Order: sequence, then structure tokens, then C-alpha cells
Amino acid sequence: MLSKRIREFIIPIRVKFFRKINDYLLESQKYTLIQQLKSHGEGCKFYWPFYISSPGNLEIGSLVTIGTYVHMWCHGEIKIGDRVMIGSHTAITSVTHDYEQQDMHHTSIKKRVVIEEDVWIGTHSVILPGVTIGRGSVIGANSVVTKDVEPYSIVFGSPAKHYKYRNIQKQIEQ
Repeated sequence: MLSKRIREFIIPIRVKFFRKINDYLLESQKYTLIQQLKSHGEGCKFYWPFYISSPGNLEIGSLVTIGTYVHMWCHGEIKIGDRVMIGSHTAITSVTHDYEQQDMHHTSIKKRVVIEEDVWIGTHSVILPGVTIGRGSVIGANSVVTKDVEPYSIVFGSPAKHYKYRNIQKQIEQ
């Protein structure tokens, strides 16, 4: 058994060592995933862990931030514009099951999802297939977006409903 003094010296070194290896592996996995994307811009930040299925169907603009535990199912294509912020635990899907079929488990309906520039998606939100979120919009936390969102809108709820327009819209029109 190691003496207390030796344990106090060795354990912090071991923890730092494994953290560095873990950080290296995560960066390596992120790099590999980014290379598989259909396209991506500069300055994107991905906070691990996150999940992207079919990354070849995902387009990401510049300066996009994707929070932890974000899940994206890109079977029907997802396009994310520049300067988009996606909060943690958000789910974005471009594929769903056809509930009209007897065996819906083996059926799928693919619809493209478009998130335009300067959008903020709050944590724990869900974006469903076929939705377009207009430029400059804000999606409140815990929202389920089932329909298109107009530019510069603030929406929230389940299903997400329009609350008001951002004041920024008036500044842009002038």
C-alpha cells in the first residue's frame, strides 16, 4: 500500500494525464466528424458530447455554436446558417416515421430543416422535420417547433407559438 504522501503526489498527476488523453480523444473525434459534414464554415464551436447521424447531409455556416448533448438526425438534410447558437439538449430531426403505415418502424419521411442566420435556439428545444426557422429568430427553451418560424420572431411553448417580433427588425428596416 502506498503511503499517504506518495498518493497525494501520484493521484493528481494520474488525473491530469487521463484528462489530457480524454481531451485529445474528444478533439480527434470532433475533427473526424467535422470532416464528414457536407459543408462547414469557419469558427464553429462544438461542445462535446453531441450526436449527429448522417453528417454528410448537414451544412453548417460560420461561427455556429452547438451545445452539449445536442442530437441531430440529418437523414433528410439540415442546413444551419451563420452565427446560429443551439442550446444544450436540443434535438433537430429531418426524418420521422410514417404513422399511416402498418409497419411504421421500417418507414420514414424525410423533410429538410433550414435554420437561417442569427438564430438562437434555447436549451431542450425540439425542431421537427420540414421546418424553416427565419433569420434572427429566437426559440425559447423547451419549445417544440412544428411549423415554420417567421424572421425575427420570438416563439416558445409546446407547440411553439409566436410571441412577438424582435425590436432588431425595426433597426434593420431603417
